[in-house]
Amino acid sequence: MALDGCEVSLRQGIGVAPGVCVGRAVVLDDAEQNANLGSEAVVLVARTFSPEDVLSMDVKLVAGFVAATGGPTAPAGIVAAGAGLVAVLACRSYDEIQTGDLLVLDGATGDVVVNPSPKTLELYQKRGSQYSLDKEYLQGDDYLAAETRDGLKIDLLASVDLVDALPHAITSGATGIGLLRSEFYYLTDDGPPSESFLTALYQHGLSSVAPLPVTIRCLDLHGGAQVAGFSPGSCQNPALGLKGVRFLQAYPELFKTQLRALYRASASGKLRILLPMIGSLDELLAVKALLVEVQDELCGAGVMLGADVEVGMMIEVPSAVFMAPYLAREVDFFVIGSNDLIQYGLALDRLDGAVAHLYDPLHPAILQMIEQVVRAGHGAGIAVGLSGEMAAVGLYTPLLVGLGLDWLSMQVQALSLVKKMIRTSLAGECTALAEHLLGQSSARISRQYLQEYVQDNYADVGVFVA
Repeated sequence: MALDGCEVSLRQGIGVAPGVCVGRAVVLDDAEQNANLGSEAVVLVARTFSPEDVLSMDVKLVAGFVAATGGPTAPAGIVAAGAGLVAVLACRSYDEIQTGDLLVLDGATGDVVVNPSPKTLELYQKRGSQYSLDKEYLQGDDYLAAETRDGLKIDLLASVDLVDALPHAITSGATGIGLLRSEFYYLTDDGPPSESFLTALYQHGLSSVAPLPVTIRCLDLHGGAQVAGFSPGSCQNPALGLKGVRFLQAYPELFKTQLRALYRASASGKLRILLPMIGSLDELLAVKALLVEVQDELCGAGVMLGADVEVGMMIEVPSAVFMAPYLAREVDFFVIGSNDLIQYGLALDRLDGAVAHLYDPLHPAILQMIEQVVRAGHGAGIAVGLSGEMAAVGLYTPLLVGLGLDWLSMQVQALSLVKKMIRTSLAGECTALAEHLLGQSSARISRQYLQEYVQDNYADVGVFVA
């Protein structure tokens, strides 16, 4: 399709986070395109991007990217939001974009405009300026506690991809690290990192933000990613295959290497170990036995371990929701992984753009599951947190406060918004809101009610909540 400089709007995409970027398109699967991006910021276009692709992007040269695949919680989108990149996923007409086209991306709406007219370009530049002004306004509360107007405190933690990002998360207002994804250090051509490398890495991370807690999730592969030399096996749907603790239990020495490094580093700060994708009590007990084995080996070798290492598990599959009262007796905390819980709870691939419109955190079943987990955790005397994109969306903040979550973990860029939402809230009203939505049988009705509630009560928070 020859665009000939005419404006074309491709509005089929899914935005990742508020923000507008403008740049010349670089189509990465164009055989004539060389690797030199030039000196001006560009917008990368490809069928798909992996989280590793996004991490390798130079934010000085790349303003954003457009992909044909993915959904609102695709790993590449999550990493992009954390890096401050504007991204539009599941853009069905991405193949109409040619290298050299001028693109405008709106990361909130999913708009992609090709070769905009001067009037359209000015419109989006004003919108981008408004995003920036709202962001500055929200950041005015970064140094304040995330506390409702009637005195309920909620811990706001950061979800990060790299150890070096930990100090920035704390200076941005986080009171700890709720999720440090560990898998990116494993996805190299050289194979898994050594125990000594991981130990030094974790020591550096823990000490850099001590005494605040750092929750490190054990290796959790997503989207068919593989560790060199360790195959998860062939599976038509990797999300239902050998992932999370299933993969770790299949390769116990790989798992033990990471656990040894975690415990060796534990004296350097406040460590929380997070176990991914636990689906049964037997699974959890087997992993706990391995943790005890590693601790005994290290103590026998004279290694000094941290005195207060906590072990928690992610609630990501429906079986864990129903088993939560029993699982809560065996761990120090729960983390509800909202991205995967919605995926497994609604039986849809969260990376598949064709079903992305069915992905809805307000589905009555999802709200019921979150409420059940919170009730089970508190009944056993443990804290319950929630991570994932649901935690980062301001629209959901009063609902999550009302559901009784002890803490929320999100990408750094979302901290200011969520903190402002909490500080504008009344805990009692949030509880009443949650009770009302738990009584609904339609996600559509719940969304309409919640949008009206937020518009009535949080008008001064700005465009980020829209």
